[in-house]
Amino acid sequence: MNLRTVLLIPVVACVVLASSSASGAAGLRTPADPGPVASGRTSQPLSTLPSIGDTVFHPITPCRIVDSRKGDGGHGIFTSVTQRAITVTGAMGFAPQGGKSGGCGIPAHAKAITASVTTTQSANNGYLIGFPTGTARPLANFGTYLKATGMTVGANLSLSDSPAGLTIYNFGGPTHLIIDVTGFYTQSDSVLIDVVGNLYYGGTTVLSASRPSTGNYQVQFNHSMVGCAVVATLWSTASTYLVFIDYLGGGSVGGAVNVHVRDLAGAAQNSPFMLQATC
Repeated sequence: MNLRTVLLIPVVACVVLASSSASGAAGLRTPADPGPVASGRTSQPLSTLPSIGDTVFHPITPCRIVDSRKGDGGHGIFTSVTQRAITVTGAMGFAPQGGKSGGCGIPAHAKAITASVTTTQSANNGYLIGFPTGTARPLANFGTYLKATGMTVGANLSLSDSPAGLTIYNFGGPTHLIIDVTGFYTQSDSVLIDVVGNLYYGGTTVLSASRPSTGNYQVQFNHSMVGCAVVATLWSTASTYLVFIDYLGGGSVGGAVNVHVRDLAGAAQNSPFMLQATC
């Protein structure tokens, strides 16, 4: 397959929650054929479609988001049988909870973090439970600590879709808590767009797809695409078409990727294509 792909989106080195691949997500479409590509050209077999919704781990230099010894207001020592929402993503709200001012560069669409969690100055034995803010508290804890000696433990902690996306429940103590993030997980996405611009396959992070004009497609994601690595590949055996991509950054709604298909003479052509985004 002699396909040519031109990338215009900058690729930024990223650094992830240890979770399993997602599949069968809402919005999955798997009809029999993505549509015609052009006279005399055929689509690739469906067996070559990649998996959708894989998680990608991004390691980072350990970065502190919580140190209750330095917290103010309601961010001080963790008393027993209490839970607290922790700010993890974005750039605001870290200093009050004793973390690094400006945050650790964890994007809003992160699905989980890996972290080193330390307790200190513990008045009694206890344990900690971490879970996504707004969800039911599980029974399983990720670490137990001892009076006075405390603990340091590595943990994989899932997040909800809010800046304060992690909730920590403490039973015992009281104790001070320190959280240093060592990496985070995001979700990659693979989508197949049909010849008329409809989302044909995949799209766990895609809001919509369209073809505004001949040979020009737009795929709207539910998060900013700034810093993402995006690859577009024509879903055909044609070797005489070129595909170009650019992007419209993102904001409160999300980011869009524009895909342009051209023949060697520069004329716009319609064709299904695969778009793979890793953020």
